Amino acid sequence: MTYIYLKAIHVMAVIALIGGMLVLAFALTLVAGRRDALSEGEARFVARIQHWDRMVTVPALGLVWAAGISMAIIGQWYWAPWLWIKLVPVLVLSALHGMEAGMLRRLAQEPGGELPGMLRQSAPIIFACFVLIALLAVVKPF
Repeated sequence: MTYIYLKAIHVMAVIALIGGMLVLAFALTLVAGRRDALSEGEARFVARIQHWDRMVTVPALGLVWAAGISMAIIGQWYWAPWLWIKLVPVLVLSALHGMEAGMLRRLAQEPGGELPGMLRQSAPIIFACFVLIALLAVVKPF
């Protein structure tokens, strides 16, 4: 019974995490490459996104990890190849979230910076990682 509740928490946290990361990716496209300072409205919008990230997306990331590790322990999947393969895109998403949040903070303070390649492609990377993770978690092919 505990497993099913952990799974529900995990899925809800993943939805919040992916949504928050996609919003960060969108915000980055709005502020990247600008030559002038953000308008008052744009600055408020970016501040709201940053607040949402701190209050929703970051805790969701923690819940995803905690519930995922707990389910792996309950399921005794320590050496399941699908789980170890799944960890690669999970780590990519975790690192990408930190990169997105940090870059948005920098660009909000000093507009004009360009996005590094990985951040320019963050939305497709998020989507691809999510699809791979979902496939591995549901199908458990190995």
